[in-house]
Amino acid sequence: TLAALATFAFVRARFLPEVDVPILLYDRVGDNSDDRHTVPADLFYLQMRDLAENGYKTVSPARLRAYGVWGWPLPEKPIVITFDNAYRDLLTTVAPILEEQQFTAIINLATTYIGASPEESRTLNGEPVMTWTEIREAMKKHIFLFGGHTRNPVDLRRHEKPFNEIRASRTDIKRATGAKSRLFSYPLGGFSPEVERAAKKAHMNFAMTYGNTVAKIGPRTDFLALPRIRVVGGRHAFTANVVEKLSPGVFGVVKVTHPQGPVFPFSILVYGSDSFSPLAQIDVDDLKPGGSVELPLPAAVKFPVTVELVDSSRTLLYFTGLIPKNAVVRETQAGLPPVNINYDVHIDPMP
Repeated sequence: TLAALATFAFVRARFLPEVDVPILLYDRVGDNSDDRHTVPADLFYLQMRDLAENGYKTVSPARLRAYGVWGWPLPEKPIVITFDNAYRDLLTTVAPILEEQQFTAIINLATTYIGASPEESRTLNGEPVMTWTEIREAMKKHIFLFGGHTRNPVDLRRHEKPFNEIRASRTDIKRATGAKSRLFSYPLGGFSPEVERAAKKAHMNFAMTYGNTVAKIGPRTDFLALPRIRVVGGRHAFTANVVEKLSPGVFGVVKVTHPQGPVFPFSILVYGSDSFSPLAQIDVDDLKPGGSVELPLPAAVKFPVTVELVDSSRTLLYFTGLIPKNAVVRETQAGLPPVNINYDVHIDPMP
C-alpha cells in the first residue's frame, strides 16, 4: 500500500504546475547606510514585516524538493531567505526579527572563517563571524539552517578541483555540528555545468547561485542551479508626485525621482484607489541619483494614487507613497513655476 501511494504521489507530481518561489540573498544586515551590500537593520525589519503582511511564508529546501518530486503542498506564497556568510550580527540583529515574523533563513558558511569557540572568533571583511559553538546553539532554536559555501570564498569556475572545496565545507559542518547538510551556495555566484557536476558528486541536493529572478519550483526544476534575488543595501531616498498634463486620453504623469542611494534595477507600480492591478508600470534598470522617470496616468484615474517601488522580481518593497488629489501639480508653460490645483472650488449657478 505504501509503495502504491508513493508511486501515485510521484506520478501526480509530474503534472503539477510550477510555483514561483523568491529566494532572497542578503549579504549583510547592519548599520552601514552607504554600502550597497549592507541593508540597514531598520529597513530589514520593514522588509520582513511587509513580506509577512503580504502573506509570504518561509519554507525549507526540503519542502521545496518535496513539492517538485512528490507534489507535497506548498503555502500560497512561499519564500526562502538566505545569507552568504555567518556574520555574528545575524544572531543579535536578524534572528529576533525573523522570530517575530515567524520566518526562517539559510546561512551558508565559508568554513575556514569559523572558529571553534568564542575565544577563537575570526573576522571576514572586517566583521566578526560566528563560531562553531554559536552555530550549534543557533541550530537548537530552529531559526537558521546552515549550508556550505566552500572552505574559502573562491570562484569555483576558476578552481582546479571545485569538488574538493564543496565537499570540504560539507565535511567541516558535519564534523563540527554532527549535522549532514546538503545545502550549498556557489561563492560569487560562480556557476557552470562543471561546477554543478561537482556539487552533485559532493551529494548536495539544493544549491543556489545568483540570477535576480524568481525560482520556478516544479517537476523539471534543477535544484542545483536555483536563482536568487540579491537584495540591494544602502539607504535610499525616493520622491513621487503626479503632474497633470493637458494631453488627450491621459490625466498626466507620475514622476519618480531617486535623490539618494545605490543604482539597482527596480519596477514602479501605480495603483488608483479603485484598482487591484497597476494602472501604470515600468521597469527601470539604472536610475542614477538625481535622475527621474515618468509614467503616464489614464484619464479615468481615481485618487488617491499609490506609488510602489519594488525589486525587479516584484517581491521586496523599497518605497511606497500615497498621493491625494489636492497634491497634484499642474504643468505650466516653460519658465513658469507649477501651481497646485485646488479641486474644492464652489461655483455659484448663473441667475
